[in-house]
Amino acid sequence: SRNFLVMVESEIGHLRRHKGDEAAAEAIYRRTIRGWQDLGHQAAVANQLETFAFLASHQGRARRAAMLLGAAEAQREYLHVDMLPNERLEYESEVAALREAMAAEVLAEAWGAGRGLDMDAAVELALNREGVDDSG
Repeated sequence: SRNFLVMVESEIGHLRRHKGDEAAAEAIYRRTIRGWQDLGHQAAVANQLETFAFLASHQGRARRAAMLLGAAEAQREYLHVDMLPNERLEYESEVAALREAMAAEVLAEAWGAGRGLDMDAAVELALNREGVDDSG
């Protein structure tokens, strides 16, 4: 089924990302986030927003990362879906790194802006590499 194929491809993306091949992972996530969106699997979309955020953070694009994490958080609250324990561990460590990298008020502002996005807008942000000015 389509659901299974998108799930398998997502898992390959995660494996690539954990091996440090972030360009390959991002290419996969660009397909799978759309796949999950088309399937209406909103919890998986939220997870992919988080993975896009981690990639952005590793690229030095902290504001984009914070916006994506804010968007994912709002989606999870709306859906009442929490992370899996292994996802939570990675998430906590990535958020800690962002806190180190950004002024608290800049982080809060970007996170809040992300929380204001609906799912479609959040997916567009994830897919639009030029969407956020990270120079500020």
